[in-house]
Amino acid sequence: MLLNVHSFYALATAIKMMQSKRPKQFRYFLQVWMASLLAIGLNYVWIPTAHAQLPNLSDLSNRANQQPNISYVQRGNLHIADVTLDGIPLLQVAAAAENSAIADDSRTIFPIEWRVNEIETRLENVAHSEFAPETFSVQHAITDDGQQAVIRAVGEDWEQHLMTVTEFDRQIDSTFSSLSDIAEVRAAILEDAIIKANRERQPAYVQQQLRSLLFISSGVIISSLVLLQLQKRLRRRW
Repeated sequence: MLLNVHSFYALATAIKMMQSKRPKQFRYFLQVWMASLLAIGLNYVWIPTAHAQLPNLSDLSNRANQQPNISYVQRGNLHIADVTLDGIPLLQVAAAAENSAIADDSRTIFPIEWRVNEIETRLENVAHSEFAPETFSVQHAITDDGQQAVIRAVGEDWEQHLMTVTEFDRQIDSTFSSLSDIAEVRAAILEDAIIKANRERQPAYVQQQLRSLLFISSGVIISSLVLLQLQKRLRRRW
């Protein structure tokens, strides 16, 4: 709907330019309009699909052994960072900002970086796996000592540990006071995100998005040709 409103506004502006006999401004406006329409199409169709296709299985198998590069902030004695899937932030986790960091030849790696890297690697592995959405779920359970909550992905005949909700996570989550409540909400967030990411990796979904991109690109080209023909006709009348 928003695209249609902008298109009508652009068309009205172009006609005004032609009527005011400003061909140079019209051509410039036409170029900007074409680029804007194509950018909108890429933003809503191609980029999400392409982003979901970026990781490959060989990279995932090696990611856990690679040096993490995670952005984080410090709040008191905690480091806090986003957990993402396909570049989309899902939730935040925390780790102690203590002197237990690992130093290598290039820089110091803090526990929060390793933690986020491990969680994101598991999420990507599950998103790349084959499962039926109707038999897939993300479940949570409190540990026997009551100090942590475990979140795991459950398929028809398999399970995968995703993350542990710690006391540090509870401290940075002001919405809920109990580990059980936090784990329940996070499990629901991860379940929706994994199902969505898995669907966007299916060939049928990619083909549908490519068809949509082709439709948008064709619309941009046809609209531009129509406006160019209108410009030529108006030039003959001037």
